[in-house]
Amino acid sequence: MSWLHTWVGLVAGWVLFFVFATGTPGYFQQEITRWMQPERPLVRAEMAQPVPAAQLLVLALDRLEKVAPAAASWRITLPHVSLNPRGWQELAIRWEDMPQAGRERGASGNEVLDPQTGAVQSHGIEPRGTHGGLGLYRMHYELRYMPFDSGPYALWACAPC
Repeated sequence: MSWLHTWVGLVAGWVLFFVFATGTPGYFQQEITRWMQPERPLVRAEMAQPVPAAQLLVLALDRLEKVAPAAASWRITLPHVSLNPRGWQELAIRWEDMPQAGRERGASGNEVLDPQTGAVQSHGIEPRGTHGGLGLYRMHYELRYMPFDSGPYALWACAPC
């Protein structure tokens, strides 16, 4: 039984090491994602003039009514610089259209809006696609390269070791 104890301990230890090694940088997922997309313009909290949330909601709703009036769902993300000094979140909208027959989901779209005018911000260069910090965070609790349902169960099995 010594060999079984050794190998179970080693495998569980490496799995838990992987979880801790990806979970620690996963805490900084926003900063890592921003670092991996240097073409995005910098949003500096101290330079931004605060805009009341009610005004931002009106701008976002107006834009959503223009681009997706019959969407199945809308999502508005407000910048929350004062609540989260780490955040670099922008005023953004997202929508999902009604699904076509035989499909589970409809087409979706998203835009980043200027908080002062409500105009769509185009930065000229589209940021590169990256999983960034969110990929590390999801790897932390899903063991990303395993089937989705298996990852949490594998972690559950390794935790008592």
